[in-house]
Amino acid sequence: MQPFDLDGVEEYEEHRRNPHAAIGYALDPGNKNNYLHPPAEYFPYRGLSLAVHILRLYSMLYGLIALIFTYLTALELGYSQFTIQSPTSRFLLPTPYSLIPNPKFFASLVALFVACQPMFAFITASVANEPANIAFCAIGLWLAQRYVLRAPQSLPGEP
Repeated sequence: MQPFDLDGVEEYEEHRRNPHAAIGYALDPGNKNNYLHPPAEYFPYRGLSLAVHILRLYSMLYGLIALIFTYLTALELGYSQFTIQSPTSRFLLPTPYSLIPNPKFFASLVALFVACQPMFAFITASVANEPANIAFCAIGLWLAQRYVLRAPQSLPGEP
């Protein structure tokens, strides 16, 4: 049993195509809508229209997860501290320092930059699998960065 009524998908595909659509050519100032939407699809949503709107919210949730982990990745990078050592190892600064003076502002700026990308907003608000790909890549990048910056130390007696 499906959670949504998907009856009429084939009919929708066949009869609701927009004959004036300029799909795939970005420079054409014409209509970019793939389908014509009748008044039956307006709020309150029912059937196929409800399913599409729920799936769009689901994709936007993945976009939000991607933004959160982008923020966390930038924040971790901002709080990481480095020591400077010369190639001859004669000179070492006594205290570690951070490259970024205000890590929270930097992380917010990075997340805002990603969120304001027009293609990120477009893909995240559509019914597609790309928002999940973006979210899981952001999570993987955050985990990889944490592993590199906080590498496990070897136990005493181990090589």
